[in-house]
Amino acid sequence: MSKIIQFPEQLDSFEYKRVKISELILAHEVDQATQLYRKWFMAKETGSAQQTLLSFTVWKSGQELEREEEYELAAKCHRAVVDMDPTHQSAYKRLFLCLERAGQYEAAIRVCDEAIGMEEGNIFRDEWTKGGWYGRRSRATKKL
Repeated sequence: MSKIIQFPEQLDSFEYKRVKISELILAHEVDQATQLYRKWFMAKETGSAQQTLLSFTVWKSGQELEREEEYELAAKCHRAVVDMDPTHQSAYKRLFLCLERAGQYEAAIRVCDEAIGMEEGNIFRDEWTKGGWYGRRSRATKKL
């Protein structure tokens, strides 16, 4: 018998918010979860550890959806992270992969173009893969 943990409604702790976002995403209520994420992210100090943890929660929960092969839902999670924290290079990568796996090649190419712009602006560098964002863009273009 599984034990259900219920939080009091008045509890407004940061951990409760992270758990709530994660639970909603894993229940496939991604639109509601990302709406809360955006709201709570904006309420925190820019560049704070709490913003980073909120982004990590959404990003990691998106990866769980990927394991379930729910690529379109996972892409929504990664898009929310990229929108709120455009320096989150791993979210760009996961977003690209989800869109590619969902067959949304034009959207995947647009993500590559966004990331290439970030690289050209020296916001981040892709040194993890041989072809980098140009290689990913080429791969998606061939699939059109």
